[in-house]
Amino acid sequence: MNYNHRLDIPIHKAALVGDWDSVSQMFEHDPDLMTKQITYRFETPLIIAIGTNRSNRFVKKLVERIVAIGDAQKLLMSSYDGNNPLHYAAKVGNTTAARLLVEQFPQMTHILNEQGDTMLILAAFHGNKETLIYLLQVTPDLLPGEENINPYTGVSGGDLITFTLMAGFYGK
Repeated sequence: MNYNHRLDIPIHKAALVGDWDSVSQMFEHDPDLMTKQITYRFETPLIIAIGTNRSNRFVKKLVERIVAIGDAQKLLMSSYDGNNPLHYAAKVGNTTAARLLVEQFPQMTHILNEQGDTMLILAAFHGNKETLIYLLQVTPDLLPGEENINPYTGVSGGDLITFTLMAGFYGK
């Protein structure tokens, strides 16, 4: 990875605090900066902003701009451990960001990270009930034989039940 700290540090800081205005012109001038992996963990500005769970204006503007320039596939870029932006949203309980991402890529809900975790498992494991409920509503139950994993059966399904119960998400 080729770091350019002169640009990476202000982008990282802006993503952390949700300061879209300070980086908007940089992104307009060089659109590749919007999806550049800017940390040693290969996190992008989108992943960083989602992870704060308070920079949703920044997230919305960034997603809109990435999609507008025809790079929507880059919303799937992941960090070093295979966590994409939706994994991060599930881990921190950022339901607003999860909605923005799923609107662009509904199939994103079936992508596994390197540990084999779905977004559903991460939301349950981290106790993010609102995000888990949303993801349950938008994650289809795939039929056997389809390319993607069925998150409600096998080990994934068992883990989902276990983590949901461990988080105390039962009853009404």
